[in-house]
Formats: sequence, structure tokens, C-alpha cells
Amino acid sequence: MKNVYFTFGTKSEQRLYEDLIIESLKIYGMDVYYLPREIVKEDEIFEEDILSKFDENYMIEMYLGTYDGFEGDGSLFTKFGVRISDEATFIVSKRRWEDLVSSSYNLVSSHRPNEGDLIYFPLTKGLFQIKFVEHEIPFWQLANVATYQLRAELIEYSQERLETGVEEIDLIPEEAGISLKLIMTTGSGDFERLEEVTGGTSGATGKVVAWNAPTKTLEIIDVTGKFLPNETITGSWSGVSRVLSTYNTLDIDLLDYAENKPIEIASDAILDFSEGNPFGEFGDMGVFWC
Repeated sequence: MKNVYFTFGTKSEQRLYEDLIIESLKIYGMDVYYLPREIVKEDEIFEEDILSKFDENYMIEMYLGTYDGFEGDGSLFTKFGVRISDEATFIVSKRRWEDLVSSSYNLVSSHRPNEGDLIYFPLTKGLFQIKFVEHEIPFWQLANVATYQLRAELIEYSQERLETGVEEIDLIPEEAGISLKLIMTTGSGDFERLEEVTGGTSGATGKVVAWNAPTKTLEIIDVTGKFLPNETITGSWSGVSRVLSTYNTLDIDLLDYAENKPIEIASDAILDFSEGNPFGEFGDMGVFWC
């Protein structure tokens, strides 16, 4: 039988243990931004988030468990180009996370960090997505778990909307995302950088990354919906309204590896859409087979 004069952790011991961990993280850790994920649109069949949005930021100290460098496969050269698959383990105080982040209305579960949330690491300017939350290491010391271990990997950006209010984070889509150039016609005034624009007829939206007044070219990212020619586009901050003349989704200059136009041109030489069935002869032979 266990010695009754020795306890397996009291509230005062647990509190002291947590205080020491928090102090250690403040000394040896680093300030990072925790970004809760808001699911804008979900695939109810596969239960996947089609479109996510991040509009909150919480600065909190975390310790980088992989102190000698990132884990994972590193930089790999594939047939689709270079893929960087850095992974890292971030350690955060449970009490500090609950005090700072648990009140967020975007959390799927407010009791712990959520898979799918992001961590922005300012030291390397890397944006990591949480893949797994370990909540039992160290294993119930003093009958309590004082930290979370967040296993995360460098995010593969896929048009998530970043509107956190931290400029260096919100500009990531400009560097890693896809932009669309809209040619405008009539109107007055200039659009403002990073403001949201909305199509008056289509309801489509996007975020401004550049406005060229002489050429009347508006470059936007984080596009949702489909803009329509001759509709009025209005800026949310500037209040500027201009009429859209045209745009071409094949002209994507932001990504070096985007090959929309070459693929479209090459496919035109392969498929003849003047035929009744350009994908095969069945149906054009005049004979039905059973």
C-alpha cells in the first residue's frame, strides 16, 4: 500500500510547478502568434474545410522543442518542384493558453489548442499548422499536466484568408497565394492596399495588393466568388467605386510555377471541341451497342 503520508500532488504543489514552467518558458521560450482557425465553408460529405479564415492573433510565449533545427523531411525536389516540409514541436503552458486564447470564438474546442490552428514563428517568418496536440507529456507529474506539446508543420498555403491585423502575417498571401488582375474602366479615386473590394452584382470579394491608376489595373488576392464584367466594384475602406471591364483567370503572374496559360494552349491542340464528342468516338458512330 502506498505511504499515506506522501501525497501524489496537492493544489499548492501543482500551482508552484506551473509557475516554474511559465517562468522557464518566459526565459527560454520565444514570442509567437497563435492564430485560431475560423471555418468559413465546410465540405459536409468529407468533413473538410474548403475555406478557412484567420482574423485573430494572440502573442504568447512558447518553447521550440526541436532546438537543434526543424524536423520533417526538409526540402525535397519533386516532379512538381521544390517542397519544403519542415516540422516543429512547440511547448506552451496550459494555464497561459487558457488565459490568453481559450476565450476566442473561433475555436472548435475552447478547452485546448485545436488541430488546424496556426502558429506564426517570427524568427524564421514561418507559418506552421498544428497537426496534433499532445496533452499527456510529461505524464501526469504531481497528478497534473501543465503543458501542451503542439506538433506542427510548415503550412502549404491554399488560399486561406489571413486578416489578423499583423501586417507581416497578412502579407503572406501576397507572396504565396494567387493574385487576380482586374482591368477597370470608369470611376474616380484610388483603392487602398489591403482593403477588401466587393462586386456589386456578383457579391465576389478580394483583398487589394496593388492598384495601378495609369493602367486602371486592380490586383487582388483571397478571391471568393466570381466577378462579372461591367459590374461595379467598391472598396470597403476607401469607398471608391469603379466599373470592371475584364479579367483573365489564365494570367496569374504571382506564382512562378503557375502554368494555366501553357496548359490551356496545349490542350487546344489535343482536343477538338468542334466534334460532337471530343473525348472519343462512342456516340458519333450511329450505332448503339448493348
